[in-house]
Amino acid sequence: MSKILSYALSIAAISSVFIFAPKASALSSQQLIELTNQQRLDAGFEELKNSSTLQKSANLKAAHMCKNHYWSHDAPDGSTPWTFIKIAGYDYVAAGENLAADFNTDAGVIKGWMNSPGHKANLLSSKYDDIGIAISTCNLTGTVTQVVVAHYGALKQVSQPQNNKVVSDAAVQVVENEGLVQSASSTPDISKQDQTILETKRARIVKLFTDLLVLYQPWRSLGFS
Repeated sequence: MSKILSYALSIAAISSVFIFAPKASALSSQQLIELTNQQRLDAGFEELKNSSTLQKSANLKAAHMCKNHYWSHDAPDGSTPWTFIKIAGYDYVAAGENLAADFNTDAGVIKGWMNSPGHKANLLSSKYDDIGIAISTCNLTGTVTQVVVAHYGALKQVSQPQNNKVVSDAAVQVVENEGLVQSASSTPDISKQDQTILETKRARIVKLFTDLLVLYQPWRSLGFS
């Protein structure tokens, strides 16, 4: 019986999903990427670029699952897919994770993901530009199996000054299997114009307190406090 698991996160973004099948033979990360891109081209989407950074994060996740004997996007110690993606140094605006185990062929893994709405959404998402896939053989949950971890992502674009203003980063949105969305805004950069306005307001407040203090002095001389 096959197993899959999917998860997704997006910063303008993350997502994850997983799968299991019969006893696995050798799989190829390069072949899985090629088959993924074939599915994307067939569906009218651009190919994903093979990212060494996302391959590193996928390897970290696979090693962590094997070492700690769990099968989930979220580890018992609280680690999430994004934990490993960040550790690898991938500064994403969008990221996702698909998992699979116990498959005999690369085509079987892709077919399993394409037959699952959550996995398929990750695999075909237009939010992603890059992909990294890791394959690890270990005793995961009592039996030796091959684990497949696919990490998808899009790098955050560096903000560029435009007309003396700085473009702030987009918000971060997290999309999981159930379609739940969470968001958190990044800290916006303040433009020079905004800084001038803030400084003017501060000066006005300081002057107001100074004027009040001057008005207060005659009352003190009359014995009021």
